[in-house]
Amino acid sequence: MKKFVIIMSILLILVGTGFIIYMSLDMFKSQFGKGMGADDEHLKEIEEELRDAPPVVYYEDPQKDGLTTILNDGDIFRYQPEIKYAGRKISVVKDGIATEYKEGKLEDGKYTVVVTGKEETITRNFVVDSAPPKVTGVRTGKYTEAQTITFADVKDVEKATLTNKQTDEVIDVKKYLLENETNKYTIAYEIGAYVLEVEDKYGNGIMPITILYEEKGE
Repeated sequence: MKKFVIIMSILLILVGTGFIIYMSLDMFKSQFGKGMGADDEHLKEIEEELRDAPPVVYYEDPQKDGLTTILNDGDIFRYQPEIKYAGRKISVVKDGIATEYKEGKLEDGKYTVVVTGKEETITRNFVVDSAPPKVTGVRTGKYTEAQTITFADVKDVEKATLTNKQTDEVIDVKKYLLENETNKYTIAYEIGAYVLEVEDKYGNGIMPITILYEEKGE
């Protein structure tokens, strides 16, 4: 019981300072659940304290060795995060459609989450975009005729360039697509090497594609 009192005291301090978000109920169960006596009763009290903590949304950042990090409004994820929260309830909207909150990795999309606490409610908008633009029609390789590139969604393309390795000329393919209201670009057949690079507005890029035009065989 003495151990439980100490834990609860620490918990109350954490709640007051807002740092409770770094400790989930699962962590309390794994760290303190054993050997306390009357586990269920104690854990229910802890869970209630968590529910009454200031509402917050957080995630474990794999780019920071899994450090628990607060989710800020406007965050952009180039990977699929697992979002958790502290508060009484949460609602989730994905791409404009209400969806059920589930633990686990989020699919790509635009999200709005609303977490309601005891005395306040917070809203966080964020984007998950882990996939580069889809480009088809050509692969790295050797060719003896003009190749046409097809972009699945021009709106998803922030930058698309074609570099002529012989002259170092850089062609703005994105500009061509917009000006001609098309999703296709043909690389004119001229002996030499060309490198295609494509990125979306969130920084996801395709592996550069190298096209080598060779002389046609007899």
